[in-house]
Amino acid sequence: MKKFVFFITLFFATSSFAQQFRIQPTGIKGSAGFGFVYFDITGDNPQKLDLNQGAYMSIGGEKGFDFLNLFLTISLNYLKTDGQAMYKYKNADGTYLSGALVNFDLNIFQAGLGLKFKVFGDSWFSPYVEGGGLFGFYQTQYKNANSSTITGPNTNYPSRDSIFDLGKYAEAGLEIAFSNTFGFKAALRQTWNKTKKVETLDNQEVSYRSQVYYISLLKSF
Repeated sequence: MKKFVFFITLFFATSSFAQQFRIQPTGIKGSAGFGFVYFDITGDNPQKLDLNQGAYMSIGGEKGFDFLNLFLTISLNYLKTDGQAMYKYKNADGTYLSGALVNFDLNIFQAGLGLKFKVFGDSWFSPYVEGGGLFGFYQTQYKNANSSTITGPNTNYPSRDSIFDLGKYAEAGLEIAFSNTFGFKAALRQTWNKTKKVETLDNQEVSYRSQVYYISLLKSF
C-alpha cells in the first residue's frame, strides 16, 4: 500500500509541477531499448524462489520542464526470465497441492513514471540520473505442473499465477545525440519491487530487486 501511495503521490506531484512551470512546446523524446536483467530475492524466501538472468525491453518518452534541466518520464517495460520454486497451493477445502522445485517462466509488465535530471540539459552529450515509481503485473507460468512434480488430493494443478506488482526505481545513464532528432542511451537501472500474495507460492508475497543494463535508441519530435 505504501508503494501504491508513493506512485499516486508522484503522479500528482509531477502533474502539479507541470502546471506551475511552463513545459517546453518542443523537445518530446521517445525511446526504444533492450538489455538484460539480474534478479535478487530479498527478505524471507520459504518457497525457495530462484530467478535466472533475463531479458529486458522498454519503450518510453520524456518531456522537459523549463526548469533545472528536469524531465518528466514515462515508460512501459517488459522483463522475461525463468526459474524454480517450491510449489504450494491451498484448495478451497483447505487441503494442499505441493511440489519440490517446479520450473516456471516469468513475465513482468511494468509502467513507470519518474523525474530525470540531465547534467547538461539537452546537450549532445549528457549524463543523467532518474527515479520514480513502478506499477506492474507479475505473471508466472509453470512448465511442469503435473502429477510427476506435484502431490495432493486432486489433479487440479493451477499452472498460471498473475498478481499486481509495485515498486520504485533509480537509474543512471548517458545520452549521446547523433543529430537533432536521433540519439543513443546507455543506462543502469535498479528496482525494488514487491508483489501481492502469490497463491501458488503458499500465499507468500515476493520481494525482489532487479538490476537492468540496457541501451536505447532515441528519437526527438
